Amino acid sequence: MNEIQKKIKTTSRIVAVITKILYICGFVFLCIATTGVIWSMITPENSFMLGHVRVISPIQIAADNGVNAALFTGIADQSFFVAILILTNRIFKDISREYSPFLPKNISRMKKIAMLLFVDSIISPEISAAIGKSLSLVDNPVNFRSELFVLAIIIYCFALIFQYGADLQQQSDETL
Repeated sequence: MNEIQKKIKTTSRIVAVITKILYICGFVFLCIATTGVIWSMITPENSFMLGHVRVISPIQIAADNGVNAALFTGIADQSFFVAILILTNRIFKDISREYSPFLPKNISRMKKIAMLLFVDSIISPEISAAIGKSLSLVDNPVNFRSELFVLAIIIYCFALIFQYGADLQQQSDETL
């Protein structure tokens, strides 16, 4: 194994650990936000009695200010982000284990990441606008998230470059 391959494997291990930590944290945030939304749905009043203790729902108090809309939108965005982190973690975990980063499953994962970003660039503003309208907040026009769209195109192009690299590596292996 040459020096570049060692660096790739070492760096991939580090990035795999970082992405795992990030997607676990993202998943915890999803659970907390979902719990907050469910709590605000099942407790229509601002407080309730738990034995002899009055529990005040901070989510319900702030619902008039659009916190529920932000939580719904945050849940949608965070779901896409966690899915992307899981795919990224698997890519780097496989790169740290394998001889080459040019694996068909990594190319497929990169294309899935591009598709998730593309869908998020279209869906997320729609969700935000629909939730804002349903909660009688100010009508916000649907804004297309161009930065995610551009990032999706870039990652898809990288996937095609990796696909070309996989083809070249296969030809090289067949030659040997």
